[in-house]
This record gives sequence, C-alpha cells and structure tokens, in this order.
Amino acid sequence: MNRIASSPSSAWGAWLHQQMEAHPFVVLGLLALALRLATMSFVPAPGYFDTYYHYGVASRLYHGHGFTETITWYYFTLPAALEHPTSSFWMSLHAVFIWLSFLVFGENLRAAQVPAMLFSSALAMLAAWFAWDLTRSRRYLWWTGLFTLFGGFWFPYWVGVDYFALYGLAGAGSLVMTYRAVRDDPRWFVPAGVCGALAYLTRAHGQLFVLTMVLCWACAVWRGRVRAVRSSLWLAAGLLAALLTVSPWVLLLQRHQGTPLSGGFSKLLFLRELNDVYLWDSQRLNWRYYLNLADPSAAWGLWPLVISKLTALWLNLGLWARPAFFFMTPLLLLGLFGRRDGASKPLLGFRVEFWPFWIYSVMLYSLISLVFTFQGYLGTTFHAATALLPFVLPPALVGLDNALDWLGHRWRPEAREERRRIYPALAFAIVVGLSVVWMVGTTRLWRDYHHAHVAVAAAVAPQVPAGAAVMIVDQPAYYHLTGQPAVAIPSEGPAAAAMAARRYRVAFLILEARVVPPSFIRFYEINGAGSADWTLASQPLPGVKLFKLSARQNNRTASAAPGTASN
Repeated sequence: MNRIASSPSSAWGAWLHQQMEAHPFVVLGLLALALRLATMSFVPAPGYFDTYYHYGVASRLYHGHGFTETITWYYFTLPAALEHPTSSFWMSLHAVFIWLSFLVFGENLRAAQVPAMLFSSALAMLAAWFAWDLTRSRRYLWWTGLFTLFGGFWFPYWVGVDYFALYGLAGAGSLVMTYRAVRDDPRWFVPAGVCGALAYLTRAHGQLFVLTMVLCWACAVWRGRVRAVRSSLWLAAGLLAALLTVSPWVLLLQRHQGTPLSGGFSKLLFLRELNDVYLWDSQRLNWRYYLNLADPSAAWGLWPLVISKLTALWLNLGLWARPAFFFMTPLLLLGLFGRRDGASKPLLGFRVEFWPFWIYSVMLYSLISLVFTFQGYLGTTFHAATALLPFVLPPALVGLDNALDWLGHRWRPEAREERRRIYPALAFAIVVGLSVVWMVGTTRLWRDYHHAHVAVAAAVAPQVPAGAAVMIVDQPAYYHLTGQPAVAIPSEGPAAAAMAARRYRVAFLILEARVVPPSFIRFYEINGAGSADWTLASQPLPGVKLFKLSARQNNRTASAAPGTASN
C-alpha cells in the first residue's frame, strides 16, 4: 500500500489535487485553454453569415481600410455608395478584438478564433467564481466551471469567430458587479458600468445591463440595503464610466453617419416576418404596415400578430432553459425556489445575488418576445443566454442536491454522499456528450456551408469581372472568398432587385436553389423569362443561376430610390 501511495502517478495526482485546492481558478483557466487549443481545429471556416461579417470587418481594419465595408446586407439605411461606414447595424467590438489578434498572429482563421477562446475560458472562471461566492463550496465551484467549460450548445462557438463568449463574459461580469455593488460596496457600480458598455458594444441590447444597474440600485434603496446618497453618487460614476466607454464608438457613428446611434433599429419594430429585414422599400416599415392597414397581406392581420407574440413568448423561454441544457431546467427551478436546510433560510432565487439576473432576463425576455419578436427566438436568445450561464448552473446543481436529499430521506439514506458524487458526474457526462455531438454536427454544417460558397464563387468568377458587385444571399461570405463587393437581394422580388442594382451599379444576380428568396422562386424556375430587367447569363453549377442586369437598365445613371417606379 505504501509503495502504491508513493508511486509517480499517485504523487502526480496528489500534487494536482493540491493545486486544485490552492489555485482552483488558475487550474480551471489552464484546463480551459488546453481544451480550446485541442478543439479549435474542428472549426473549418468562419462558418455562417454573422461570422463572415465580423471576419470581414476585422480584415478591412487589418488592411488599413478603417471601419468601412463594401457589402450591403439590409436597406434600412441606404448607404451613398458601395463602400461605406461599417457596423451601422451590428456592433463591432468583437471584430476589433479579431483585428488585434490579426496584428499579433497575422490574418488567418486560427487568429480569428483566439478572442473567443480567451473569452470563453474567462467565462468559465467567472462562472466558477460566482458559484463559490454564492455557496462557499469548492464542489459547486468546480462543477459549475466544468459545465461552463464545455457549454453544451455553445461548445463550437467557444472556439468560433462569433461574439457569444465576449457578450457572455461582459454581460455576466456586469451582473456580478452589480449585485456586488448593492450587497457589498457601491463602488462596484463603476466596473459594472464598464462591463455593461462593453456588452453594448458587442450586441446592441447590451444596454439593458446598464439599465439593470439603475433598477437594482432603486430596489436596494427601497429595501434599505444601501445608503441613498452615497450609493447614488457611485451609480452616477458607473453611468459616467459606461458613457466614456462607448463614447469613441458614438463619436465614430456621429462622424460617419450623422447620428450617435446605430441606424435602422426602429424598423425592426414593424416586421411582419423575418424577410422584411431585406425590404428595398424599407420606408414602408411603420405602424400602418405592421397593423396591416398599408400594403395589406392575407397572411397577416390581428390573429397572426397575436400568434407571433405567443409563439415568441413560448420559444424564448429558452433564455432560461438553454443555459440549463434543457434537461436540468426542473433542477434549476428546484434550486431557485426549493427549501433546503430549514425553512428559515431565504429561497436562493430571491437572494440579492440574483436581483440583476432576474431584472435583466425578464426585461430581455419581454423585449424580444413582445417588441423585436421575429429576430428574438431566431438568434437573440441564443446569444443573450451566454450571460446567464453563470447564474443558472449553480442553482441547478443546488437543485440536484435538493432532489438527492429528498430521495435520501425516503430510500437508502446511507448512500447520500455516494449519490452526491455520482449524479453530478452523470449530468456532466450528458453535457460533455451533448457538447461533442453539437461540436461535430455544427462544424460539419459550417464546413458544408463554406464549401458550397467556395464552389459558387469559383464557378461565377470567370463571368464576373474583377471588382464588379453582385447581388447574392450571403454577401459577407462572397466578400470573404472573392474580395469583391456584394449587396442583399431585396425581398420584394426581381423589380426591386433591379432598382437596388441600378442604385449601386450591380450587374449580376446570383440565385442558389437551396436558398432562393420566396419572391424569387417563380423567377428562378422560369429562368427570368419575361423580365425586362434580368436575363439568364449562365448556370455555372447545378442549382446555381447567374442573371445579368439588362444593358438598357444597367447603363442608366440616375439612381433609383426605394418606392420609385421604373420607366
């Protein structure tokens, strides 16, 4: 027995256990980086629309073009030319971090992955720290950190090119520092404001974190937890810190587009369907259009409007269920609202540490369900839920222990400790399995998506002159592969597409059978026959058709604004 205890493997295990006890966050961080390095090669390409866009912004920064782009993916605000200021709709902080990585490692995919790898590793450490602060248990610390490390549905995105990890880290950091401000010291409002501003610069609804600060402070004053005067001064300092953090971006927007706010967001209020994002005549997006009083549609009206809200309210419950990997959602509820160790203790979900969590998540849930309905459950909840991971996993694990305690009172109480070792490990094994399956399946989709666009770009290259702009469904991917400008296909149909083409001197329209816009299906099937604006130039690949704007229309110099008729 002594020989076994003194064997090298046993000594290594004892040393590792000692380090895990003495420096848990360092060990967890190193483990996270090792896992990220081991899995980053699974990502074959940026992978989808959003990531190609962020990569493109960073690439143009790297090559000295500044915050400009030569793609147009929506028409809420009409740029004056093909080359125009970038990120007037999507925020660009993550692209800035990718650019910084390019400066260190050169422009390549692996360099573009570095920011997400670092931020997702830091998010796991923050989640573990929150578990420790909440429970003072190293057991919860380690399980929370490990669950976040893999992340289930987010596992491929932890090493991707999108901003899931950055938004999660900045948002969760703001929520953690906000409860520290009302629980411990109001000076924490300052870093909370900075983190909230960084979340806003990553994704526009990050401004809700700053509003959460204010509402948490109001609740704390009302409940008598903080002194109103002193805490209000530090809250003001936090708001000023948030303003100073966003000021460079605000000034840049003011300089380039004449407004301190990203353009077009108000149009999202009036969508009848997601395809309305690509309307050429976006001026129609107003209350009359939304209520079916203007441009009435048989597919829209009061009942479809109500159904859309109810659908969103149901699907957006994933904001809380997804961070619990769905199967742990009952355990989350049990941990938040179940009694444990005597009825005299407050329920975990009502403790001050969860005030910012509830305020932010309920505000966001209401906003994306009842206001920005269509884009909510199609992407916003998936992005936004990363900031809630640190707050969901510890109570879910507490709920698991509550369930095991209940079981122990009724069956084999002597096995209580054994169950506490086995069942979290089983849940973790499920999450690891889910993470691996999601990584393999998602990266395979990214690979297929990339290869499809490589094939299209290569096939049309001989027929599209260098520097010529095209109209295509995925403009960022086309730009990434060819370096040539591209604009969105208007959702109204071929006539609107011709108007947009005349305005931006676009000569070619590329339609792919797998993603033909609904208003172009008939046009695609009959090869544009009968159109006065477009003629079929070629079919360079099966399922891919290249249309050319007619010479008469293409040579017109007068720009056509949305809503104008073609003569």
